[in-house]
Parts: sequence; C-alpha cells; structure tokens
Amino acid sequence: MRKVALSVLIISLIFVSANGCQKGGFLDLKEYGEVEGTIKGETLGGGAMPLEGAKVTVGPKTERTGVSGFFSINFLEIPPQNSSKRYTITVSSQDYVTYRGQVNVPVNDTAYVEITLELGYGILTGKVVVIRLDGTSTPMDGALIKVGDQETRSDSEGNFNLTIYSEQSPLKTKVNVSVSDNYQPLEKQIEVEMGETNDLGTIVIFPTPERIKGEYGEPDRVTTESTTGGIRETWEWTKTYEIDDREVTFTFLKVVLLNGNIIEFTFTPAPL
Repeated sequence: MRKVALSVLIISLIFVSANGCQKGGFLDLKEYGEVEGTIKGETLGGGAMPLEGAKVTVGPKTERTGVSGFFSINFLEIPPQNSSKRYTITVSSQDYVTYRGQVNVPVNDTAYVEITLELGYGILTGKVVVIRLDGTSTPMDGALIKVGDQETRSDSEGNFNLTIYSEQSPLKTKVNVSVSDNYQPLEKQIEVEMGETNDLGTIVIFPTPERIKGEYGEPDRVTTESTTGGIRETWEWTKTYEIDDREVTFTFLKVVLLNGNIIEFTFTPAPL
C-alpha cells in the first residue's frame, strides 16, 4: 500500500509541475496568445518591399522575418482572467529606422500586424560658394562637408551629395563646412528626413575677419549692439573721392558679425 500511495503522490506532483503552480489549493493555469505579421521597408523615392531578416521582438521573445517578410511569435503569456495583454513590439533592420510600438495580444488567439520601416538613410545635397575679398562669389571645389563621422567634398561646381545614416527620423544634427584657413568655417543646425533628399541650398562661406583686416587694414568705423542672438558688430571701410570739386566719403566694404562670426559681407565698387 505504501508503494502505491507513493506512486500516486509522484504522479500528482508531475501533473502540477507541468500545468502550473498550486496556490491555496487551486492551479494557476497560464494562457497564451501569439503575434503574426509582415514587415516591409520603404524604398528611396516611394513604395515598400518585404524585408527578409528583420529582427522582431515582442516582450521577451525575438524572431527573424523570412523571405516574404513574414514572422510569427507564439506562447506570449496572458495573465489569468485577462482577455488580452499589451506588449511592446520592436522591429529593426540594417539601413532602416527602428520601429517601436504596442500590440494588443488576445488570449488563445492571434494579433496580426503589418509594419513598414522608414529608410535609415537620407541624402543631403547642396552647393558651397565662397565670397572673395572683392565681393564676388565662386563655387568652391573641395570644400569639406561633415555630419558626425560622415563626410564628403564638394565637386568643381561646388555641389555635394552626402548619405546620412541614422535610426532616427528626422535626425536633428549639425552640418560643418570648412574650406581653408583663409575662410570662416560654418556650423549649422539641420534636420535630415530619412528616405528623402534634403537640399540645403547654397551655403555661403566668408573670408575670416583676420583675412579681411590683412587686406584692408582696421575698419574705419565700428558699431556694436547687443541683440537677442548675441553681440552684433558692423565694420565699415571707407574711401574719400573728389567728385565735382567736392570730397565724398564712400563706404566700399561693410561686414556684419554676430558673436565674432561674419554673417554679411557687402563690397561696393567705387563710384565713377
């Protein structure tokens, strides 16, 4: 009799272990749901295509998509007495912006999702021109354009094309443009939309204040004012001409600086 009783006890313990833990004399049975769906990726210029190998994470479980972009994650636990549970879903793939969202997983049923990832790179374009000391402008060949650790150089027409990679869209960052020691480098805050061509237009690079003073000497007139953006200075260089037996003082160069950086450069030829 003892052997029979022991066998019954062992079988009972195995049953409880396989089906849940016993609390207060009642079994705490687990319920489950699953998530299925398709992952696509944007294509440059519009449209979307299925993504193979995308990493999909729902709660504690992770799967990879197949050739058609399909994935299936099952045995997602639903708390007892609940009809569903909200899970965080994360989808990532190389060259695409990581997706994070929520999915409501029903008990003993399947939640279907279709997610399209944004491209994880955008194109940055523009043109670099430099202002010469005589006020003329010319396209700059070989200007260095940098965004983070990604960089390129302008061509002979001053044009540039830079691919920016990021898991964020839009990406708020800074672009740095430099030419040579004789020209003032530029730093500008920009936003880059992934999957788009972002045109910065014409970027104007001015000579350095030291280069201007080296060419024309100290300014003849300096005015300074405090603005909301900082300290604004205006430098003016003048020449005196005799016109119709009268002396006329003429401003041929005006330079405006904000916090020490040139923002305006106006060169006016001498009057006839």
